[in-house]
Order: sequence, then structure tokens, then C-alpha cells
Amino acid sequence: MSLWVMAWRQIRSRPVVTGTTIMIIAVSVALMLSISMASEGIKRGISESSAPYGMIVGSKGSETQLIFNTIFLLDRPLGNVPWDFYEAIKADPRVQAVVPFALGDNFQGYRIVGTDERFFEMRSRPGAPPAFVISQGRRFERPFEAVLGAKTAQDTGLRVGDTFVSSHGTDHHEGLESDEHREMPYTVVGIMRPTHTPVDRGIFVHYESYWRLHEHESAVEHDAIRAAPSDQVADTPHMLSGSDSGDLSHGITAFLVHPKGYVELMQLYQEINASPHAQAVLPGQVLGKIFEQIGFGAEVLGAIAWLVLALAVITVCLTLYQSIEVKRKDFYLMRAIGASRLHVFFVVALEAVWLFFLGELFGWALSYVVYAFLAYGIGERLSIAMPFFFDAGAAWKLALLLIGGLVVAVITAFLTYRTQLDSALRMEAS
Repeated sequence: MSLWVMAWRQIRSRPVVTGTTIMIIAVSVALMLSISMASEGIKRGISESSAPYGMIVGSKGSETQLIFNTIFLLDRPLGNVPWDFYEAIKADPRVQAVVPFALGDNFQGYRIVGTDERFFEMRSRPGAPPAFVISQGRRFERPFEAVLGAKTAQDTGLRVGDTFVSSHGTDHHEGLESDEHREMPYTVVGIMRPTHTPVDRGIFVHYESYWRLHEHESAVEHDAIRAAPSDQVADTPHMLSGSDSGDLSHGITAFLVHPKGYVELMQLYQEINASPHAQAVLPGQVLGKIFEQIGFGAEVLGAIAWLVLALAVITVCLTLYQSIEVKRKDFYLMRAIGASRLHVFFVVALEAVWLFFLGELFGWALSYVVYAFLAYGIGERLSIAMPFFFDAGAAWKLALLLIGGLVVAVITAFLTYRTQLDSALRMEAS
């Protein structure tokens, strides 16, 4: 019978202790690996989501807020860029294409994004196919026609030909459907193929829809003011200041700029940021800062995971040491049938190796289960796809842990060897 088989039978004879030990190692390994995998998965998902976007221009304010609002459909819009400024950039000979974005309304919490037909021509890289493809129906061709993201269509139940009424604000609980909005409903004309990006949670309409809707709303409000008694007009100053979404008839929230080359990109970037009307943001720079913050958080959590793993190794070492007294009869039996002390030494060492190997194996598998739950939650909440991948960095971590397990195995086997030697010396003395 081989030493490996003998060690395997030894750990099978104590299912409770063996199972508990393996579970401690597995949970510690899963915690360590899932943290690093989640950090890398979020980075890859964010990078994939932002791939079709180049330089983004919006009103002055937080760069991160502009990126989150435009690309990830999160946070609140900063404000509006004057339409004349947008037209000037669009007509610049250094610009190849621009894509406008108007935000400020929602339907059941799903953002309504005003844009134009060039949105559907956006690509993740030159020569790649369009990033956003219609799977049902067609693109919008006129105001108040809407194309739904795949997640929006799934959750709202809207289909091609259905109509819906928008609400003010970027959150479902922020505003309610107004009578003015009910007079100008949207009609669904298309549904996009799933992209596993925040686009899946959007509703895309022609930007003129925003203009007409808010111009109509402003006209209704001014008519109401003129018809109201003078004492009531004084009590309604909010009607004179416009909606919370801003006066979209005189600008757009942001726009994407595709320059003709790198030199043109840097020239436009500097000129726009020097102007008082807007700021230009390169998503890669902003996301790089976000990745640094994610990396720092992952390092902190990783350090905690290594600490937990070290405590698990110490616990396993103590468990194996305490089991020496329980297994003393087994050692004597092995010696009685002719096994040498060195033979017993290797059996005990291989028991620890078995425990660490099985703990690492189950921990590695459990880390992917944890990662799958995290990916599902983030995908459902933010529509950011965290791809499954083989974590090459996990190999050296598992190898390092296995080396630690071998050290524990040698220590435990040496203590067993000393126990046998002391017992033998006492027997000779008697």
C-alpha cells in the first residue's frame, strides 16, 4: 500500500475533523481569490462598456460625474452645453464625427437618452462592427420614436409598437408623469441586441424629442401663469425657472467627439478645456483614476484575506498537532507491523498535504461561485458585464499556499516523530 493511500485513509477515518479543516482552508482561499478576481472583472467590464466612447464634452464640473452620467447612465447630469458651441465643434475641420447626448428624463427609472442616428454607428475600435445593433424593429427616424436597450425591454415589458410616457428627472422616484408629458408619448420602434453594458438599461430617442417636449411644457406653464390670478403667480416662482432637467431647447447635456487623428484630439482637448463653455474629458484618464481606487481597495481587502488565510493555516497546524495524541495508537500499530519512524513521518506529512490540496481545490472552485454571484448582482444593477476568465495570478497564490501547507506538514510530521522518539526512550528507560 502506497504512502499516499495510507494518508488518504487516515484523513477519511476522521470525517468531521477533516471536513472542518478543508472547509476552513477553502473559505480562506475563496475569499482571497474572489477579491482579486472581482477587482479585475470590474475593470474589464468597465473598460468594455467605455470602449465605443472617445472624448466626451460636457459642461464644467466633475469629470467623473460626466463620465458616469454619459457612459454608465448613473449620477445626475452636470448641466447643458450651448447648442452654438456644439455646432461650432461639429463644424470644425479637425472633427470626424460628433454624437450628441441629452439626458434628464426617465421611464420607470430607465434613463431616456436623446441622441441621433450616429449613435448606432459607434464602434469599439476602427474597423470593428457597430457596437449597438437593433435586434427587433428599426432605428428611430423622427422625434418621439424610441429604441429600447435589451434590459429595459425585458424589465418593462415594452414591445415594438407600444407607447409610454416619460417622467422628469433621472430616477423613477424623483418625478411623476406630468400631464404635459402624457400629451406627447413615445412609441417603441426598436429593441437593441444585448450588449452587456449600461446601454442595455437605456431608452434612446432623437434629441429633438427632448426639445419639443420641454418647449411644449414651458408653453403650457406660461399659459397657466398668465391665466392664474396675480396673487397665485407670486406663489409659483418655480414655474418661471424651468424644470429640474434644464432648458434643453437651448443645449444638450454632452456630446462625443471623434477627431481625425491624435494631434487633432490633443488640440481640441486643450482648446475646449480652455473655453468657459465646456470641458473635454478622456474616459481613459478618468477610468484610470477609478481603477487606482479600485486597486487600492482590492489591496486592502487582499491583505485582510491573506491575514485570514494565515490564521487558517495556524488553525490547521494546531488541529493536526492536537490530533497526534488521538492517533498515537495508530502510530504504534504501524510500527508493530514493521513501519519505520521515517515511514510514519511521511504518512503524517502527506495527510497535511492532502488537506491543503483539497482545501485549495474546493476554495478555487468556490471563488468562481462567489465571483458568479458578484457578476450577476453587478450585471443586474449596473448592466456592467464582469467576464469569466482564468486568473493567472491565482496560480502563484495557490502555489505559495501549498508551500505553506508543506511547511505545516513537515512541522506536524516532525512533532509526531519526536513524540514517537520520546515514547520509545521512555520504554527503553523502564
